[in-house]
Amino acid sequence: MFKKIKLPLFFVCAVSLLSIAFIIFKINSTSNQPIPTPISKTSTATAPTNLEKTEPGKTTRQEVINMLGQPVRDIQENNNETLFYNSTSKTRSDQIIIEGGVVVMIKKMISYGDPEKISDINNVYGLSKYSLYGPDSEGGNKLYVYPDNGIAYIGKPQFDTLEEIWHFVPMSIKDFREKWAPNYSDTPILNLY
Repeated sequence: MFKKIKLPLFFVCAVSLLSIAFIIFKINSTSNQPIPTPISKTSTATAPTNLEKTEPGKTTRQEVINMLGQPVRDIQENNNETLFYNSTSKTRSDQIIIEGGVVVMIKKMISYGDPEKISDINNVYGLSKYSLYGPDSEGGNKLYVYPDNGIAYIGKPQFDTLEEIWHFVPMSIKDFREKWAPNYSDTPILNLY
């Protein structure tokens, strides 16, 4: 009786060992192969763009395209063109505004996990002399402007957090307000949704 049980048991053990060896062999043979990366049909990247080499008043549209590739979106209005590039934010794109073929404004969107802080800007430029209330200022975000330095930011100083950093051609506060912040005010704006 034991002889009859040993033969099927031996057969089951042999099949099990062969199956395990086959699985191990398959895992080892596929792990050495490179994982194929999907090929995108568009030339736009999904990674955030590096805007550091883009300088308002100097960088041309063609240089932007050469450095950053094709934008995710491109809007043309009158003499302005706005190129949209991926940012670290999942809902907002970085914006590069071009006039006459030259960059005049860069709006960099900042996400919660980004390393940029208001204190970094204050350490370089000091405290802002100008703060403006915009349509979204009820949540605590105001626009802080350094017009002579060509930089502004939207954020909450009390929490050292940024929402956006704007780089532009330096100008007077009057010209800045007319050109870049016509819907901002010196006093809080009441939003009645």
